[in-house]
Amino acid sequence: MNNTFKSIENVSLVDRVESNLVLLLQQQKLKVGDSIPTELELTEMLGVSRTVVREALMRLRLMGLIESKRKKVLLSQVLIYLGI
Repeated sequence: MNNTFKSIENVSLVDRVESNLVLLLQQQKLKVGDSIPTELELTEMLGVSRTVVREALMRLRLMGLIESKRKKVLLSQVLIYLGI
């Protein structure tokens, strides 16, 4: 049988946004405790919905890369330690 179909990339939008956020944090060279862009700013920068940004940020929180403090999302010590 002739297989003319290409395999489909199985990466969700949230996965891609999560990767982009890690790269963004690396590029901005933030220090521990620095604020990252707001959800609204991230939605505009990345061209995705706020729901997608929130899910990606939740994943980063669960990994310990960022932490939330009273309406601010701050860079965590873990991100610096990992050299990310």
